[in-house]
Amino acid sequence: MDITDFSTGTEITIYIPIMDKMIPAVCSVVGPRGEGIMVTQPRYKGVPLNEMHDFSFSIHDKDFNRYNFKCSLIQPIAQLNNRFYYMEGLQGIDTKNYRKAKRYPVGILGTAYAGKGRDAQVVIYDISMRGISFAMEREAVFRIGDDVTITFQEKERSRHLVIQAQIVRKFSLDDYEAVGCRMHDIGTDVMAFIKRVKDRYTNGGESED
Repeated sequence: MDITDFSTGTEITIYIPIMDKMIPAVCSVVGPRGEGIMVTQPRYKGVPLNEMHDFSFSIHDKDFNRYNFKCSLIQPIAQLNNRFYYMEGLQGIDTKNYRKAKRYPVGILGTAYAGKGRDAQVVIYDISMRGISFAMEREAVFRIGDDVTITFQEKERSRHLVIQAQIVRKFSLDDYEAVGCRMHDIGTDVMAFIKRVKDRYTNGGESED
């Protein structure tokens, strides 16, 4: 199994040893990120958990086959206001094929506006030359077919990038709603940004976490 098999929304069960017992915590995949996986915050019986070291975890495929793996560290991503977590040091997972994927993880905070209500704060977590996906809290409601304006900064104090897109699909990530969009009217600045993101992965560079 390689890292691209961890599709968005896949449930992960993390096994934590506490007092000679294995406590199962649950989180969901947001998407591959570099050589690891970005996930929602792990929870045990609804109680949120934070940083953990050296644990095992499992997933089930569509045929309910179970696959077991190991991870050296899971911790919150500070740049994303600790909303999402990063699993690194994965064992038993082939990560090299992800560099050939057409979609590339971003992990940048931004805003989205669909012409009604206030701007919604979102997390942009992947992008391609044709599309972009982002997640937001559930009170931020978007519908399939909505035209949306997405604004974000690649780095602090850099100019704002603006993307015009149309929402084509919706899905859930635990406490968050996520949408996939088809982009249109892409400017040269956005195309340059996508190329930089792509180059970090296809050329073996590191993302700027």
